[in-house]
Amino acid sequence: MQLKSRMAPGRPLRPDELPEDSGVPEPIRAAHAEFWRCGQCRKIYWTGQMYRRARGHLAARLCAAAAPVPRAAGAALL
Repeated sequence: MQLKSRMAPGRPLRPDELPEDSGVPEPIRAAHAEFWRCGQCRKIYWTGQMYRRARGHLAARLCAAAAPVPRAAGAALL
């Protein structure tokens, strides 16, 4: 997967700070307290379903990477 831009960190935005032409639907504005704007591409982001799904995938990969590797029976510890 190739990202179009890097998410440039910035301060959170309140729903009332979003520009009218932001493209964020009113139900989304009403449901969330914080939004972020990418400093490079200027897109607006919020912690919706895609964010939760990405966090779940990342957590699963981190847990899998941290899991101990099974040793063969009788293998010596170094």
